[in-house]
Amino acid sequence: MRVKWLSLEPLLAPLEFSDLSMFDFVVIGSQSATNQPDGYVPEFAPPIEWVMRLTAQAKKAGCKVYHKPNLMGVTDPQHAGMTLLQEEPDLPPLPRAQAELSLNAAE
Repeated sequence: MRVKWLSLEPLLAPLEFSDLSMFDFVVIGSQSATNQPDGYVPEFAPPIEWVMRLTAQAKKAGCKVYHKPNLMGVTDPQHAGMTLLQEEPDLPPLPRAQAELSLNAAE
């Protein structure tokens, strides 16, 4: 089984799709601050309205949705935040031989 997914990270503009039903899984995230060869790129958190609109559209199309933790900004006991939607795509179980290899590699 293949999982068709769409990554909307960093979400830098409001987006709306005509149809998301071809995807199983949608990931939405912010832009983290980074130093690039051509200079500093500051962080950018999309407005919650953009995120919620895309989430609603994805859910309506039957997609699982994963909100990246960087959408929250600073989170600690002094900065309470909302709970993020962090669904995962449905994957078939590994064939027995492959599952045993995965278990042996973890030891």
